[in-house]
Amino acid sequence: LTTKAMLCISNPGNTGDGHKMGVAVGAALSCMGGTMNTPINTQIGRDPSGNLGEAIPGIGINIYGQRFCNEWTTYAYYMYKSYQQDSHNTWIVFDQTVFSMGAAALGVDSGVDSGDDSDAVKAMIESGALVRGETIQELAEKIGVNAAGLEATLAKWNLDMTTSGVDTMFGKSAGLSPINTAPFYAAADLSANLGTLGGLKINADAQVIDWAGEPIARLYAGGMTSGGWVGQWYPESGTAVMGTVHWGRKAGRHAASLEAWA
Repeated sequence: LTTKAMLCISNPGNTGDGHKMGVAVGAALSCMGGTMNTPINTQIGRDPSGNLGEAIPGIGINIYGQRFCNEWTTYAYYMYKSYQQDSHNTWIVFDQTVFSMGAAALGVDSGVDSGDDSDAVKAMIESGALVRGETIQELAEKIGVNAAGLEATLAKWNLDMTTSGVDTMFGKSAGLSPINTAPFYAAADLSANLGTLGGLKINADAQVIDWAGEPIARLYAGGMTSGGWVGQWYPESGTAVMGTVHWGRKAGRHAASLEAWA
């Protein structure tokens, strides 16, 4: 299976040197394998800014045409759940009602008036950033997901929206509108990688821990070189900065309490 397209926007000089130096002197590792990802395509259906702003109606689906989480969450958690899906490929699905809102609603900085005839929106279709199908089945076939699964998912969503107005599957609380006006659209959940999670295992004083569970004398780690204080998914914007400031302060406090080497 082909995995999702990605853009790496990490510092090209950040190649894990801190990890390597720690391991070379016996440091243990913790929570390796996590990653910090942010969407670089549309924000339809989910938190558009990281601040839970206004929702544009839409739902996220996997290759089986099924929803996989409450889309109205932070982008970090949404991308974490996206990467848990088979093939790591997911899409946001919406209809003509949303498409007609224009470039601003679709998450495009167009510089032109909104509307489905804008140059920016046309460019999204032409480039494949948005895929259009006259029917749900056609859309499913174009993006390579299970058509019966997508039809069932949208039938369930639309039934909820037209009867109770409540998302009975995941409890989504915003963007609660039917997705039933053809044609239908899908936008791949493309992402940018901001860096990795996991690193040298540390204790509450930011001391680096060895494989026997003992602190390595006078060796400290903080920020994204350290591991264990954050799991395998990116909690939210500012995580790396927070880890640097917090653990740097703790390391400095503990180091200042030690007797100086002669």
